Amino acid sequence: MTTLTDDELLAWLAGFGLGDGPHAEVCRQFSARFRELLAQQEWQPIETAPKDGTKVILWPKRNTGQDCYVISYWHTLANPNKPGMWVGLRNPTHWRPLPTPPKDG
Repeated sequence: MTTLTDDELLAWLAGFGLGDGPHAEVCRQFSARFRELLAQQEWQPIETAPKDGTKVILWPKRNTGQDCYVISYWHTLANPNKPGMWVGLRNPTHWRPLPTPPKDG
């Protein structure tokens, strides 16, 4: 995936007459939101995953016999000596958010 810098993205938008003048701030906001959405599509380290019950997509540690992703969530255990666990997968290494469901589905 090619990553554009803010300057490159603003220059591209300027080609449509949107990168400067009264539209500059809107373009900067668009650029920030666009980058935020792109980041959500990338696999992220498991240490950054939400542990509030939110369902996410997990990727397993290599050579564990599990070679596909799993939709899971963090389950907090009642035992205070054990912090919790990912349901359905041991030792995940990466996570990403679930995609937005279809509007018609």
